[in-house]
Amino acid sequence: PFQAISEHDPWFRIQMGVAPDRLADLICEYDFGALPYLVGPDGVLDRRPDVMRFCIGTKIFALLEAGLPIVCVKEQTMVTEFVEEHGLGISLPAQDFSLRKHLTPENLHTWRANVQRYNRDYGMDKQIVQLEGIYGSAEANFRAQRMR
Repeated sequence: PFQAISEHDPWFRIQMGVAPDRLADLICEYDFGALPYLVGPDGVLDRRPDVMRFCIGTKIFALLEAGLPIVCVKEQTMVTEFVEEHGLGISLPAQDFSLRKHLTPENLHTWRANVQRYNRDYGMDKQIVQLEGIYGSAEANFRAQRMR
């Protein structure tokens, strides 16, 4: 369905694959990034409801790196909680994914500022020590289990 939309709507564009190191520069000028999963009325995607509830795909991180607000479906529980907790965009029910009334200049400005703040507060330079600690603990646990 997205291909058909892109053929008739000049404001909707599908970009074919691009190298990860070029992605942020390519998409940073857009107003927002969407995670528009198509789900059934029961909130199930691909007969695996846990996917919709607990998974966070990597696309969200590319959108954040590009500084883009995020639009996602409410059925993506973990993504919705993350986006709403940090004010990074909006989540809408998949069955009512109408953006027009929500994509106001004020909302986009607020969400973009929140994304910039999030990137500043949670960037690698701020999190590397914690990340090193996690890897160090994992390595120590792995070695301890091997010694048993």
